[in-house]
Amino acid sequence: MKDNLERIVKSVILACMVMGVAFQVLIARDVVTPVSAIDSRQDITVYENSEYYYQQYQLKLSLSDKRARMMVNGYEVEGVAIGDHIDIAVYDGDVVEVDLRDCRGIVTAEVVSADKALKNPQTGYCVQGYNNILYLFKVEAE
Repeated sequence: MKDNLERIVKSVILACMVMGVAFQVLIARDVVTPVSAIDSRQDITVYENSEYYYQQYQLKLSLSDKRARMMVNGYEVEGVAIGDHIDIAVYDGDVVEVDLRDCRGIVTAEVVSADKALKNPQTGYCVQGYNNILYLFKVEAE
């Protein structure tokens, strides 16, 4: 009984191997065309469509104290300092804050310029705070 079972298993394995090799030969000779996820049509996939990529926006902010630190989504970011202004890159839905815990006195944060495609914040938006993490705005694109 055990010998018969071993013969059957060996025969099935050998038959599968022979069929696999034969199928590969047929594919190589273009006799059989396997079904593929890649079609000859040039369809645009979800990942290739620009609507699904996040759009980056530029903000220029002015802070009245150099010790204030910019934060986006709770993480400190290093903006590019140009004179008295700080340029940062943000995405739709980002929350922008300023850490004022190392500052003394009232600190003013102002949006000097915002990308035209942004609904929030608007250029000229100004807020003041002291000795805390100051919520500025949530970025909203149109």
